[in-house]
Amino acid sequence: GTATNASTISVTHDVGTGTDRLLVVGVSYSDNTAAPNVTVTYDSEAMTAFSVAGDATQADDVRLQLFYKVDPNSGSNSIAVTVAGGASVDVIGVSCFSFDGVHQTTPLGPVANGSIGTGNRDTSGSSTAVTVTAVSVAGDYVFQMDVVDNVYAAHTGSMASGQTERYDVQAGPYDGKGLSIAGTTKVATGTSTVMANAVNNAGDWTSAAMSVKPSTGPPRFLPAQ
Repeated sequence: GTATNASTISVTHDVGTGTDRLLVVGVSYSDNTAAPNVTVTYDSEAMTAFSVAGDATQADDVRLQLFYKVDPNSGSNSIAVTVAGGASVDVIGVSCFSFDGVHQTTPLGPVANGSIGTGNRDTSGSSTAVTVTAVSVAGDYVFQMDVVDNVYAAHTGSMASGQTERYDVQAGPYDGKGLSIAGTTKVATGTSTVMANAVNNAGDWTSAAMSVKPSTGPPRFLPAQ
């Protein structure tokens, strides 16, 4: 889901009935001011913030904040994002992955973050390859969430070998800003997994990738939003 000039946004996500479930939510945004604090709930229960990618001190930069919840309630429920203090952000998007068969104490591996651009739509030294490398174990499910300033660039659908695109949505435009938000997955074959998602023009981007740790057998990916 996406919104412009908003202080709150809600989307509905359907979590399956399998055991050892995990929900991960990415909040992508760009604003004229430095990054605000945001909170996220799923089915009115607080989610845990665990990663921020992008420069939180720069206006107009693209940013991605991640939240997770182990053992989320099954069924179709609301994910609600609230900006601290009731402030509005220019462009915001919410995306999510859910899984079952996930270790409930240590559900995720280390987060690999990457960013290009220094705010204010700086394209100097930027790249058309949104690439991060996640620490993994063979058989892990690895996922990547990334966000690109789509005033200058859009995803091309070209990815690393074995990678599958799960969503690619556009947010905005508003006040000259917009976002292209994508999510991909891949089954790891070794101790490091390259996650790459190409864009068609150099511009600001930020990305995060990590592995999902199994409880017993391999984690099972559920439909993303």
